[in-house]
Amino acid sequence: MTKKNRKHPSARDRQRARQAAARVSRTAACSYPLFAHRPPYTGYGLWLTPTSDARDVEDLPENAATVLAMVQDLAPLYQDQVPTAALYLEQQIRAGVLHLATGHGAATSVPVPDMATVLAETAHYFSEEPPPAAAGEDVSRMLHELHALGALVVDDDNVIRLAVLV
Repeated sequence: MTKKNRKHPSARDRQRARQAAARVSRTAACSYPLFAHRPPYTGYGLWLTPTSDARDVEDLPENAATVLAMVQDLAPLYQDQVPTAALYLEQQIRAGVLHLATGHGAATSVPVPDMATVLAETAHYFSEEPPPAAAGEDVSRMLHELHALGALVVDDDNVIRLAVLV
């Protein structure tokens, strides 16, 4: 009787672990395209990670506490890596007006509810469900989800550019 040539079980386990880690890293990059394929604007040079210690917020100046709270609110939408461009987008959403690029260096101002209506109707073309009513928090979430996907990017002049996803 001859011995079968088998791999050592621990070597096989290490190989499976490496393959699983590679799958996870590929999945993470695909689920957050903005992080994997960063736009060439300064708003994507610094990525913020929220802190979970609420005591730190009490000691911060009011403006810094507001920014930290904004980062904490946006963190789940950006997988805990929030680009500073997302803060600029959130400021425009809270102001109620988005500054959209129209081409050739020009920009136009669009009220957030109008943009939400257009996006909801467009999404309806790809779905059988009726378009959702544009509520404040839902609009913000929808715009940030598009931003996290890379469909919206904020340039150096804080103008929102629509991107084509390939």
